[in-house]
Amino acid sequence: MKLRWAWEAEADRWIAWAREPGFDSYWRFHRRQLLGLVPAPRRLTLDVGCGEGRVARDLSVLGHRVVGVDPVRTLAHAAAHNQGVVVAQGDGARLPLWDGAVDLVVAFMSPQDVDDLAGLMTEAYRVLEPGGRFYVAVVHPINSSGHFDRPEKPATFSFGAPYLAERFIDDEVEQDGLTMRFVSLHRPLDRYSRCLEGAGFVIETMRELTEPDPASRWYDVPLFLHLVAVKPPLTARLDRRIFHITTGSEADRLMAEGALEPPSLAAEGFVHCSTAAQVVDTTARYYAPEAEVVLLELDPELVESDIAWPEVYPGLGPGLGQRFPHVHGPLTRAAVRRRHPWGPGDRRQWPISESG
Repeated sequence: MKLRWAWEAEADRWIAWAREPGFDSYWRFHRRQLLGLVPAPRRLTLDVGCGEGRVARDLSVLGHRVVGVDPVRTLAHAAAHNQGVVVAQGDGARLPLWDGAVDLVVAFMSPQDVDDLAGLMTEAYRVLEPGGRFYVAVVHPINSSGHFDRPEKPATFSFGAPYLAERFIDDEVEQDGLTMRFVSLHRPLDRYSRCLEGAGFVIETMRELTEPDPASRWYDVPLFLHLVAVKPPLTARLDRRIFHITTGSEADRLMAEGALEPPSLAAEGFVHCSTAAQVVDTTARYYAPEAEVVLLELDPELVESDIAWPEVYPGLGPGLGQRFPHVHGPLTRAAVRRRHPWGPGDRRQWPISESG
């Protein structure tokens, strides 16, 4: 099922639900939290999965220049009627903006409603300027993973299915005469975190929202999750990726056979790797200018062998050498996140701080 199709079918009911004054959880739980955590308006704010436009309306009133994007035609059309808000129908995993075009991206209660979460995070990173913020709000994964055994306290919360397993949620809700079908994906917190990390973000702030009334069964169990992630400036990038430069034939062999033992492993006891900031200089040092090689991006958490960081070129003086990652074992297919083309043109355009 494509989630956007379900939301297209529910669009009219959602507009009525969201625009009923004080009705939706936005008014009780989210609005004050959101407006307290987003930074002050600067260049341009992007509202991804803008729905019928309520967040865009509030941000616009506070001085933000807002562009909204939503894949559902009916919702994008409704949001476009907000004064001062420009809205486009589009996919959050293929945003219609230039690299670095905005300083704030908001994805309010939409990441659980997208099929391609990693694509959404990667695109948010791409369109943000260095130092820009990404505000995310979702149904808390604890909330979407279980249920209480009774409507009032004392009540016991239990998991209805394995917490770590992604699965569709399809709930029909009736409230005060309005009915709404909510279709989304339950994803564990680990999935959101890994997608943010994989895109290049650093999580800056995280809040778990609960019912403020101590008599409520949701007082001790989180309902919603809000977080702010930052695209680090070039000078402060916390980059955990490591890279191995090799030939196309060796890369093909790794993917076909599942493991690769480069010659340096037998000769020196480790596989040479570099960070994103080191790969261009490393290539220039060991390969001819026109050499056609490829760049394997590795996930350190999935590398099965120890990774050491010895200081290389210590002859420059104490503390003046660079620390390069050395993998003390074979490279495995499971550890390869991406294969980057690495010809002369690719090396000239390599962005140290980008996700590639």
